This record gives sequence, structure tokens and C-alpha cells, in this order.
Amino acid sequence: MFDKLRESWAQAEGEPITGFVPGAQYNESDSTLWFNCGRGGFCLVRGHIASSRKRAATVLQLAQLVEKRLR
Repeated sequence: MFDKLRESWAQAEGEPITGFVPGAQYNESDSTLWFNCGRGGFCLVRGHIASSRKRAATVLQLAQLVEKRLR
């Protein structure tokens, strides 16, 4: 989790994800999913798994678990 005001080096890049947190972005090249965690922060979930076909779905599933815990 990053504070937007303090972490200027972190920059979300990727394609928009629908059906999740508004503004979420998934970057296929490095398997990262960025999303708003609320209260001025944002989260990054990165997944390194062998199966490239399941990678995006796995990262999204992990991000959904993180988002639920932070509510």
C-alpha cells in the first residue's frame, strides 16, 4: 500500500480493469495490478506464476482479497 502524497516514484501503468475497483489498471508486461485502496492510498499486487494464461486472473483474485481486507 502506498500513500499518493509520499510515493511519487510509483506510477500506475496498464490497461483498465472492469468489474473491480474504479480506475484499477493491469500491466501485463510485469504482471502488476494497481488500484485505489481508499483513504488517499493505492495498492499494487504483483504476480509471478509460471502459467501466463492464468497470471492476470490470479493477480486479480489476489487484489480482490487485499481490497476486501482493507475495507
